[in-house]
Amino acid sequence: MKTIYLIPFILFTSCSTELSEPAITLRSADYITYNPERPCRGQEVTVTFNNGYNNNCGVSRIQQRIYDNWITVKEGTPQDGLLTHAFTPQAAGSYRFRASWNKSGKNCSGDNIKPLEEEPLIVIEDCCRDYFTATAVCDTARECAYGVELHFMTTIENWISITGQLPDGYEFCGLYDEFGNIIENYSGNVMQIIVDVPACNEVIFYAYFSVPVQPGTFGTWMVKDMQEVLYQVEVAPCEL
Repeated sequence: MKTIYLIPFILFTSCSTELSEPAITLRSADYITYNPERPCRGQEVTVTFNNGYNNNCGVSRIQQRIYDNWITVKEGTPQDGLLTHAFTPQAAGSYRFRASWNKSGKNCSGDNIKPLEEEPLIVIEDCCRDYFTATAVCDTARECAYGVELHFMTTIENWISITGQLPDGYEFCGLYDEFGNIIENYSGNVMQIIVDVPACNEVIFYAYFSVPVQPGTFGTWMVKDMQEVLYQVEVAPCEL
């Protein structure tokens, strides 16, 4: 196993979501809430619909405005009146949601709630926060077609090590920056990167590997500082 010292690479992007649908029609009460209320791009958001009945019957539905159409993203029986939907916005901008509830069964009381819209969710481009993500990459244009895209940020300057462990028979090809430049060639099924990360700077790089068969996993990735394990992620595979 080889250990390298990586100079962080910082990626700054800017994008927006354009909406052409007419003006918003708001509810008279806050049925839909967001957590966090003002997230960053790439940060998971929980959308919660509260029908106000504190019940466990009927059908609740959460819809999102996508490409000028209302798409149902979550539907089910509410629990204590609540239905939640989690998603990760990949672009800054305005995200629109509406929700509805229809009663069902003789013991399910309350007026139906028509699908009216709440205030949109506003996602900002970047903010300083702690996170680590590891996402599978499948790219037939590469000699080593499989890879993992890694993103890391910390709110305080920190020394970290990132270790990737692939199954036996897998073979790392190399570590690359976000522009496709090779940082270090690798062999074997273990990769370790050690880096001093400045506060509030996103570090991005790619680790590519080859496999004898279609991979069932893209390995386990662990992030540690001087004191403890910060993150441990098993990466779900993609397919060529």
